[in-house]
Amino acid sequence: LRENAASHADCLESFSGSCRGRDNLTALEAKTHTVHLALNHVRTDFPKEKWDVLAETVVGLRKPRQQSEEHSDDNESDNDGMAQGQHEYDDKEEDKPMDLDRYVFCCKKLSRCARLLEFQETQLDESAGVETVWGGKLP
Repeated sequence: LRENAASHADCLESFSGSCRGRDNLTALEAKTHTVHLALNHVRTDFPKEKWDVLAETVVGLRKPRQQSEEHSDDNESDNDGMAQGQHEYDDKEEDKPMDLDRYVFCCKKLSRCARLLEFQETQLDESAGVETVWGGKLP
């Protein structure tokens, strides 16, 4: 997975081309450019919605939803917020600045996440009668 991540040079080129002389990008700009870069490095046919969720999570625009106290005992095993539907888009983070180091980290992480998800879905598709992780039930 590390070998298939976006190269450092490609990340630098993407950042400098996106910044147009500025020192930082906004998180929303970074999301757009990290997806573009990842699409050039990872050949998958993910739908746009899946790329959005991956990029928003990596860049920091999607945060774990805070559980209310009245529902906190409903599912103790999901307290880490990682269960499906437990993350929500945080539009207050869109204008948060992202520097070069963070951008490179996000580009590489998004590429690795996409490769891992692609691998996982391929493995599940090869199993008889199993639907993909994003589309339904696990065995």
